[in-house]
Amino acid sequence: MKKTEMMKKRVFSNWKSSIFGIVCFGIATFLLYKGIITFTEWSLFMPTVATWLWVQDSVFTPNPK
Repeated sequence: MKKTEMMKKRVFSNWKSSIFGIVCFGIATFLLYKGIITFTEWSLFMPTVATWLWVQDSVFTPNPK
């Protein structure tokens, strides 16, 4: 399986975290456009956005005790 196929499968099978990451990217980019945050703040936030794109959806489900 190619790397691009694996990445597509991962993003689409974990759609909740992928959508959350895309929304965070959109909000951060909008705030940058409006001048509310600086490019430095935006670029420091991008690793977090990348993490949300690749994390599994199990992050959103509570662990039973």
